[in-house]
Amino acid sequence: MESDPGFTLDFVRPRPRTVQCQVRAFGMDGGLASGSSLIAYFRDMTREIELDRMKSEFLATAAHELRTPLTAVSGYAELLAMGEYEPELQKSMAATILEKTHGLIAIVADLLDLSRLESRHGRDFDIGPQPLEPIVRDTLRDFGGAHPGPLQCSSGGVPPGQEVLVDRVKFSLALIKVLENARAFSPPDAPIEVCLKSRANDLRHELGVEVTDHGVGMTPEQQQRMFERFYRADTSGQRPGTGLGMSIVKEIMDVHRGSVEVESEPGRGTTVCLWLEAAPGPVRRLEAPAD
Repeated sequence: MESDPGFTLDFVRPRPRTVQCQVRAFGMDGGLASGSSLIAYFRDMTREIELDRMKSEFLATAAHELRTPLTAVSGYAELLAMGEYEPELQKSMAATILEKTHGLIAIVADLLDLSRLESRHGRDFDIGPQPLEPIVRDTLRDFGGAHPGPLQCSSGGVPPGQEVLVDRVKFSLALIKVLENARAFSPPDAPIEVCLKSRANDLRHELGVEVTDHGVGMTPEQQQRMFERFYRADTSGQRPGTGLGMSIVKEIMDVHRGSVEVESEPGRGTTVCLWLEAAPGPVRRLEAPAD
């Protein structure tokens, strides 16, 4: 039996694909003598090639994003080690080092979150029926403690106790990422409104958590790119963020078989709604705790 090293074929239609082909010969003497047979093996390599390309781009971008704050930390630390400076200048240098260090920690944390989500493909998700409203209110309480500012929450007509199919911890992380974006792109005293929504059709009943800010908003072009890794609508560097938050949100909602809907207009704010599938069965109302 003999085989060649193979070759690849690139197809354009009906959609771009890359296929690897190998040909093996079977004969009485193991060669290509008269009476031998040829067998061709075809393997679709499109996904592997695309994953390799995405991995290379991701690593290159991550290295660039990490290099910027590391350069600042290294530079200011070197200046502090080289000589003595006025106390106010030393304090300013130390504050910059601390700020850039916090930025590095945030980037690494988001990279780890994104890596876990992609590598485990939802295997560590614990998705089951749970009431949506308590998850949202607990998340808002935790977020409000870390990011003080006006937060308004309403049920939007969703019955108390209405359940969704959800992983409580992972969905809370997605909601926090949306809230962090809303806070970062809004004036400090501008309210952030959170509303529970409901919609249904013949195939599916869904509940959503809608987050509305009154900040700078986005152009249609920015909206198209908001789920790209490391993409920032604001390139000035004045607003905190890693550019990975909405990528994490998208990964979490995809595992839930949910969706993310965005409406935005420059200068008029942004609305992001996270939609989850409602749990089957009748609505179960929560009982008030006994005294």
